Formats: sequence, structure tokens, C-alpha cells
Amino acid sequence: GPEDYQPTPEDARTIATADVVFFNGHGLEAWLGDLFRSAAKPGQPQIAVSEGLPALGVGEAGFAEGNPHFWLSAALGAKYVERIRDGLAAADPAGNQAYAANAAAYTQQLLLLNAELKQQAASLPPEARTIVTNHDAFPYFAQEYGFTIVGDILGNAESEPSAGDLAALVQQIRATQVKAIFSESQFSPKLSETIAREAGVKVVANLYTDTLGEPGSGVASYADMLRYNMGEIVEALR
Repeated sequence: GPEDYQPTPEDARTIATADVVFFNGHGLEAWLGDLFRSAAKPGQPQIAVSEGLPALGVGEAGFAEGNPHFWLSAALGAKYVERIRDGLAAADPAGNQAYAANAAAYTQQLLLLNAELKQQAASLPPEARTIVTNHDAFPYFAQEYGFTIVGDILGNAESEPSAGDLAALVQQIRATQVKAIFSESQFSPKLSETIAREAGVKVVANLYTDTLGEPGSGVASYADMLRYNMGEIVEALR
């Protein structure tokens, strides 16, 4: 994932030749700072697309600047579009009108998608909208679509959970009658499967958060990813 990504010489070349660089921000890509210092050309605009959004979980384990996974809410994804539009227009004023028109069309698409996702979530009664996740990527999703996160297995990205942590999570799952544990395609499902077995619940181990699917997976765009995740989650919690 972007949290522990190791940049390559190719990445340095890409940054060196870029007219403008967009990144998520809120501490997600800590490795980017060194790359900017060593490779970026002077005066290059470097734009954190999540800047200015109200962060959840500030100062919690692993996230000094708050949780960076804003894009799992389509409404917050639409805010990214505005930042990208403004960044492109500043770097290339001649393209201003085209950027504004494209951003307006895409924002509208994302807000319609957001309403569709809310409707899908609302097809579950509120008490069924409780989830356990593999890592702490879903607070904005939960806030936007009315889910409660009972716990996340990896607590923070730096350390493996202890046997005591896992036992406590199993207890919590049983007590709150969570039906499923959700993990993402880039993580090994082993830990989730162990906990699910002990708690007597199912695992959905193929959500997408930091990556898109392979070509042909049906998860080739940001909107596809959000639609796919919601479909999988709602289906598992029925």
C-alpha cells in the first residue's frame, strides 16, 4: 500500500519530469518528502488533494495527521476533484475552462454515486451495519454511509497484533454480533480468517482501498471501486 511503498528510480524520474504532482497527503505517503527533495524541479507545484478536509482519528496509532483514507467516501472524493481542478488550472491557465468543465461533470457523477451508495447502505437495518476491518481504512466510509466499525485487526500498520489483542477482538465480535470481517485484496487474509474462525463469522477478503483491480476485474476506476466495495459489504451483511 501507499503507507509502506518503496520508491524506485523510475519514480524519481517521473517526479523530475512532472509539471505538477498530486498526492493524497495527511501523512499517507511519508516516503514522498525525500523524493521531492532529491528529484523535483524548483518551483514544481506539489498538491496534497486531501488538504483542508476534516480528519478523523488525529493523533491515533499510526496517523499523526489523522486518518488519510478520505477517498472511501464518494462525497470526499468529489472534494479531491476540486483540488485537482484548481491545481491543473494554476499550472496550465490556458486549460482552465476544460478543467472546470471536466471537474463539474465528474463531481456530479461522484455525488450521484454517493447518493446511490447511501441508498444501498440504507437497505440494511442500522444494527446490521457493523463491521470489523483488516486495517484502519474505513472511518470515512463508515461516517458517510452509516456503518459502525467495531474494530480493526491491524490496529496500526507498524506492529502485529498480540494474542491478547486478537482475543479481545474475537470477544468484541461475538458481543456485537458482527457478521463479517472485511479485508483488502492487497493483504494476506490469514489473520482475518483465524479471527473469523474463532468468532464464527465470515471473511470478505477482496475489497479494494489503495489499489484498483487488474484489467478485466470490473474494478478499473475509482467509481467502480466504491461501487464494488459497497456491493460486497452489503451482500455480506444481509
